[in-house]
Parts: sequence; structure tokens; C-alpha cells
Amino acid sequence: MPVWANSTMMTRHPSVMEDTVLAVRVRVCTQARGHDAEDVGRALRTAEYNAGWARHGVSAAPDGPAAETEWDVEGREWQRLVGLVASVSRYDPACDPVAVAALEETARRERAARRACEAADQEARDRRDRALRRADELMDLARAGTLDDRVPSAPEDAAAWQWLRGHPRNTVARVDAWMARAVASRAGAMADPLTRWRCSMCCRGA
Repeated sequence: MPVWANSTMMTRHPSVMEDTVLAVRVRVCTQARGHDAEDVGRALRTAEYNAGWARHGVSAAPDGPAAETEWDVEGREWQRLVGLVASVSRYDPACDPVAVAALEETARRERAARRACEAADQEARDRRDRALRRADELMDLARAGTLDDRVPSAPEDAAAWQWLRGHPRNTVARVDAWMARAVASRAGAMADPLTRWRCSMCCRGA
């Protein structure tokens, strides 16, 4: 049995199917570049053969026919190209509006994904910087003996606590004591249950 016989069946979720169709379309159009009618026909027959193996032994779902495999989608894409290459000598994705749209959409998604990753990285750096500044602030107050209940808590206190390791133990102990009182007061940032829980874990592990 071919290795692709166990191809994963596609979910019926519209967004997943849309993503799969787009990915298969781009792959097929890229592979088909320079193909003539004979090449495209051969690829279509291969996709249909593979789709048959992938569906082999899969029972129909109780609410309808069995889900498609990627080979079914690929077969339809090659079938579409059969009609296109019938009037040209070689397939060129640049002359195929469907392929151009798919490639542009893929490029757009890749750019959006890169921007999202960059934004997430920047946010992580910003959180770290805020935590470092807060850790320095708490240590300065503790060393000066002015870290008392008048100092308001902050959302990044738990993250800041992680940066106190390596500082003098007696100074860190003052921060721990202040944080425990802040947690108990439930005032300021400690009104948020998640922030309060995180800070309480720091005090407990001190």
C-alpha cells in the first residue's frame, strides 16, 4: 500500500478546508509550471489514484459522505489545469488568474504571520523590560527602607519577583514581606485574581 494511503482526512470546518484548498492550489500551480497537456493529465491520474487509496476502507460519516483528503482537492486542481493547458503549449501560473490570486493570498498571509510574530516578540520584550524596571524599583525601595504599605502594587510584580534572585537575601525578604501584605490587602493591582494568585505563589516559594 502506498505511504500516502493514510493521508489525513480533511475536517469539514470551513476555515480549515479553505486553508487546505489554498495550500494545495499553490502547490499544484507551482509544480505544474512548464507542464504540457500530457504532463498535467499524468499528474491528474496520479492524484485520482492516490485519492482512491486514501479513501480506501474509510466508512461514510453518519451525517454525510466521508471527509475529503488532500488528494481529492489536488485532483480537482489538476482537473482545472487540464482545461487551461488544452489551449496553450505550457502552463504558466502567471497567466492563470486563479493561481495568481492564490499566490497573492498566500503572500499576504505570510506577511500577516510575520507581523504577528514580530508584534508578539516586541510585547514579550516590553513585558520583560517592565518587569526589570519594577524589580529595580522594589529593590531600591527595600534597600532604602521605604518599601511599605504606601507603595502601590503593580500588575508586573510577580514577573519582577523572578528577577530578584541573586540580590541580598535580607533585602529580598523585605520585598517578600511587602508582597505578602499587598496580596492580603487585595488593593490596587492585587484586586485582579490572576495577579494576586501569581504574587501569592512568589511569596509562598520565597
